[in-house]
Amino acid sequence: MQRQFIGAIYLESDLEEINSKVREFAIVVTAILLVALLLAFVLSAKLQTVISAPIARLARTAEAVSSTTTSRSAPLRHPMTI
Repeated sequence: MQRQFIGAIYLESDLEEINSKVREFAIVVTAILLVALLLAFVLSAKLQTVISAPIARLARTAEAVSSTTTSRSAPLRHPMTI
């Protein structure tokens, strides 16, 4: 069978739909990251207070004990604390 040229096909493509999806994905990822960053900041601020308050209290007690000659103990904050 002999090949015979009949005509031509011209294809044109537009990448706008793909670019739109990429922009939409980038916006969603950025929004999720910002929310996660805000949540981490709020959580770390709360935990910093919870963690550092007992340490600061212990430091004040140690300062008071070291500056006096009489014995002094730390105040009992929880009934199960030894």
